[in-house]
Amino acid sequence: MSRTSVDELRKLIGRAQFVMLRYETEFTPCTGITAVTKQERRHFQRGIMMAPWCPSLKRQKPADDPLRKGTIRYTDWRFDLYGRDCRVLVTTDDFSPILFLEVAGRFLGVETPYDVPLPDLREDSLYFGLAVDHVLKGMGSSRQFVWGADWETVPALHLVRRRHHASLTLHNTFDEGSKTKSVPLETSTRYSLKRVRTTAERRPPWKQAWRSLTL
Repeated sequence: MSRTSVDELRKLIGRAQFVMLRYETEFTPCTGITAVTKQERRHFQRGIMMAPWCPSLKRQKPADDPLRKGTIRYTDWRFDLYGRDCRVLVTTDDFSPILFLEVAGRFLGVETPYDVPLPDLREDSLYFGLAVDHVLKGMGSSRQFVWGADWETVPALHLVRRRHHASLTLHNTFDEGSKTKSVPLETSTRYSLKRVRTTAERRPPWKQAWRSLTL
């Protein structure tokens, strides 16, 4: 399967038993969670992964670029996301596929996906949430689990949780403000949305989008 046509990608999503939302992957690495996501793809064959695509990430050498190597490729799927062009990329190996979401002007970390000022990281998480919601809307199943890792995936979980089962794992050093690592989704959603609220309310284009995210 080429996995590049919109119809094939929609079928891929529809067949998946669960969707893993991750903010770092083996192709967009940072912490030890990178190693975890690498193994998840090799052992959770009935699921798919979604992550932001970070086009500015440094590679040790040009040959390491997954686009140049062909391990990731652009697909035919693109759409408008609040005035920004969004494109979907996909892995080409035989493991559980990763759908990378590229949003123009967002996810610009250089050293890691988190390598941006905190206000920008908060806003990036909102765009990731809206992009995930767009991709899953209308083609996912209510029986599917959407499993997010860390607060950057919470806006996405909040948007899809009325259509899917939702689960959140907090284990990143960027979640050090959380009092407990094992909390109900409602509690962690409120905590995580608080971290992005200021950025969303401060920028006028986000007022309408924010209404759909506010509890």
